[in-house]
Amino acid sequence: MQTLNQLSTLDFRNNLLLNALNKDDKSAAVYDFSGGYNVIDFIATRNAPARRIDGDKGIFYKPIIGKSTPVAQVASTSLVGSNLQVNFTDATFDNFRLKEVLGDGTAAMNQGRVIQKGPGFVIMEPTPGTGAWNTSTHFVAGTFAIPMFVASGNRGSTGVESLYEYPK
Repeated sequence: MQTLNQLSTLDFRNNLLLNALNKDDKSAAVYDFSGGYNVIDFIATRNAPARRIDGDKGIFYKPIIGKSTPVAQVASTSLVGSNLQVNFTDATFDNFRLKEVLGDGTAAMNQGRVIQKGPGFVIMEPTPGTGAWNTSTHFVAGTFAIPMFVASGNRGSTGVESLYEYPK
């Protein structure tokens, strides 16, 4: 079953409020399709005894959480010096993170390391094995950019920004 893209780099507390999961009419049980544990239930009840839930105006909501991976369809690419700018079909998509290596989802699985990002685009440097960027073969329009792994620097590196998944 497909769920909405529930990933965001925004602060976890803000997303609970934006999704209205702090209201009393929400169930303490979140349906977890990823096979993991019910974290929201633990946070909300702190292992308190079971309680009765009364929905707002008789409506009982069941928040769900899925197992999501950020994926964006490529609209176009262009060279920026020796780096590649990848523009996405969704101009608001901003869930890839700096220092993350992305693949283009093709059989060749061309890869690049994100060095700059913004809504609707990323700029990547080539990874070892990719060589120089070629806009006719790397991340062509219609392919899907997917995260593969994090590649931080050796010295003075910092961690990547957090990526949270929120129930809807």
